[in-house]
Amino acid sequence: MPNEHRYNQQEIAAIFERAAQTQAERQEKTRPGEGLTLAELQQAGQEVGLSPEAVAAAAQSVLLEQRASTAAGTYGGVPHRVARTVDLPGTSFSEADWELLVVDLRETFQAKGETQRDGSFRQWTNGNLQVLIEPTDTGSQLRMQTTSAKVIENVMVSWMVGGTAAFLATLFAINANDVSWVFGMMLVLSFGLGLALWMRAHRKGVRWSAERAEQMARLADRAVALAADDTQERRAAARAAERSLQLDLDASAGVASEGTHPVGTRTRA
Repeated sequence: MPNEHRYNQQEIAAIFERAAQTQAERQEKTRPGEGLTLAELQQAGQEVGLSPEAVAAAAQSVLLEQRASTAAGTYGGVPHRVARTVDLPGTSFSEADWELLVVDLRETFQAKGETQRDGSFRQWTNGNLQVLIEPTDTGSQLRMQTTSAKVIENVMVSWMVGGTAAFLATLFAINANDVSWVFGMMLVLSFGLGLALWMRAHRKGVRWSAERAEQMARLADRAVALAADDTQERRAAARAAERSLQLDLDASAGVASEGTHPVGTRTRA
């Protein structure tokens, strides 16, 4: 059609953005019984060149992600603990899967860590950071948790500085000739200093917890993919990658660690 309108780049972007928004609004109104089955999803995927196996694996990954649980803990209002648990597909997590996951753990946290095995239980630890593979009624699950001793120390320092300064200000005000302005000034300064230190600790705690949560999410996706992919080639590559990373870590000068919690951590043998 010679007179057919041709859309420019700006119009194209606006059209697709509006269409996507409309589609999202319709999907929000969809009732539970009006969704698509796996077979219907696979049929739709074939129309755009996706294999049924790829669609099934993606669907399983989405369901597992929805069932994954993430927990966070605070100390004095500051994030200091992050944990994540996710169910793994299949009936068991193989030794080759575990070896590859350990490689990813060492690369992610830049630490060699320590591994332990007890039957179907597997564990990798680095200070307060713990990663466990545990059996469940339906197969196995990945459980990750860590606590930052540094965050706790920063919060305690802010409390100690603020409390000590307030105590000294009170003593000074009692012995001062002009109690009103001296006490008020010292009290404001003491609480101001304590608050500044607490805000600094909070900022660092939020940044640390966000980084750990993002790392755990990536590792959970990796573990799910490993459990779903069971090829002989990957099993052989696991040992080669493990040996290569072991040599690199042994040659490095230091090992990063989460530190040790003042009250200790609980590990499963």
